[in-house]
Amino acid sequence: MDFKQLQHFIWAVESGSFRKASRKARLGQSGFSSSISSMEKELGFDLFIRESNRTLLTEKGRKFLEFSHEFLDKYKKLRDELRNRENCQSALRIGISKNHGSAINLILDQILQGPFELDILYCEGAELRRLFHKGALDVMIGLGLDENEEVLDIPSEHSIRLLKDRLILIADKNHPFCASKTFVPLKELAQEEFLLTPAIAEELEPYFEDQGQILKIRARFNDATRIARFLQKTRSLALLGEQTIPPSLMQNLSRIPCENFEIPYTIRMYFHPNDSLGNPEGRKWLRTTMEKLLQ
Repeated sequence: MDFKQLQHFIWAVESGSFRKASRKARLGQSGFSSSISSMEKELGFDLFIRESNRTLLTEKGRKFLEFSHEFLDKYKKLRDELRNRENCQSALRIGISKNHGSAINLILDQILQGPFELDILYCEGAELRRLFHKGALDVMIGLGLDENEEVLDIPSEHSIRLLKDRLILIADKNHPFCASKTFVPLKELAQEEFLLTPAIAEELEPYFEDQGQILKIRARFNDATRIARFLQKTRSLALLGEQTIPPSLMQNLSRIPCENFEIPYTIRMYFHPNDSLGNPEGRKWLRTTMEKLLQ
C-alpha cells in the first residue's frame, strides 16, 4: 500500500463513484478499480459495498477512512516541517548591486549574527535583476527611484527602503571649484576629469551629450570608498551618493555646488514573493529584522 492508494480511497469516498474518482486520479476506471481492489486484498477486508449506481462504505471502510485522513494529514504536516527545516538550513541568498554595496555594509553587519547563513553576491544591476527574476536570489538590494517603484513586477509591499540619499558632486577640498559660492556651470565641469561608478557614468554621459558637452572619465570604480580615497590624490571630480562616502574621508573632501546633479534616490531591499523558491523562512526573518533595525 502506498500514499497514492490512500488518496485514491479518499477520492472514491468524496466523489461517490469510482468513475468520477478515476478522472481526478487521471487513471482509467479499470486501473482505478484495480488500485482499490489491491488495497482491499492487502488489508484483508472490503472497504466498499459495490452497487451499480453508487459506492457505499462498509463499517470497516468508515473506520479506515478516519485512519486515512489522519494519516495523510500527519504525513503532509511532517513533510512541510522537514521542507521548512531544510530551507532554514540553506543559505539565504542576497544579491547586492556593486555600485551600492558600500552604502549598506553597516546594515549587513547587523544581520551577520542571525540564525541563517548568508550567501552574498555582488554583481552589476542587470545581472542582479536577472538572477532575482529567475528565483536564484532570495533578496535583491539595489537602486529604487521612489517609494512606489515596482521592479520586475514585484509590488512595493515586497520591499523596504534601506536608506534615502542623493547624489552630490565632490572633489578634494583644495580644488578651486570647492570655493565657489554659486553653482558651477556645466561647461566648466566638462573641462574636468571625473571618477565615477559604472552606473553613474552610464547615466551621466548621455546627459553631457544632450548639453553639447563631452564627459571626461579618468577612471571607473565599483566602490564609492575607493573613489573618495582616490580624489584626495587628484584634481578630479566625483558624483557619489552622500551616504556612501565614509565621514573620515569626507573630512578631506568638499562639496561643489551644482544643482544639475543633486538627484535624490533610494536603496531598497526586495524580497522574492514566491514562497516555493529559495528560503522563505529566511526572507521572513530578514524582513522582520530589518524593519526593527530601521525603526
